[in-house]
Amino acid sequence: ISWSVAVAGRKLWKFLPPGQTHLLYDATGRHVPEDFAANTEGVVWAPCRCSGATLRCFPNLSLARPSTVVQRPRELLFVPSGWYHTVRNLDDALSINANLLDASNGHWALPRLEKEVKQVQRTGQTDDDAALEGKAGEKNDTDPPK
Repeated sequence: ISWSVAVAGRKLWKFLPPGQTHLLYDATGRHVPEDFAANTEGVVWAPCRCSGATLRCFPNLSLARPSTVVQRPRELLFVPSGWYHTVRNLDDALSINANLLDASNGHWALPRLEKEVKQVQRTGQTDDDAALEGKAGEKNDTDPPK
C-alpha cells in the first residue's frame, strides 16, 4: 500500500491489477519492461527495467490492460497492494510519498526486504543497482536479432 501527494507538476501513472501482473514478464520470466502501454498488439520488444539498453521479448504484454491516470498538483493518489505501476514526471515535479507495510502486503514484502538486505550485505548493492551498472549489455536467448 502506498500513497502519493503531488505538490508541484504532473505525473503519469499506469496501473496493472494483480491478476494481470504475470503478463509483464519476458520469455524467461525474470524481467519486466521499463514501461507498458495500453492496446499494443502482438509480441512486444521493449527495453527491460533492469537494463534499459537491452531489448527483450515480452510475449504477453499486448494482453495487459493498464489503467492510466494523470496526477495534478494537490491530488492524492492511493496505490493498492499488489498493483504493478509505473510513474513518469510530465513536468518538473515534487511529491510526498509513503509506502505502508501491513498485514495485506507483509507476506511478500518482508521476504523481498530480507533478500535485498542480504544482497547489500554480500555485495554492497541491490540487484537493481547491479543490473543498472554491469548488465546493461547482457545478452540472452530472448534478445532480438541485430
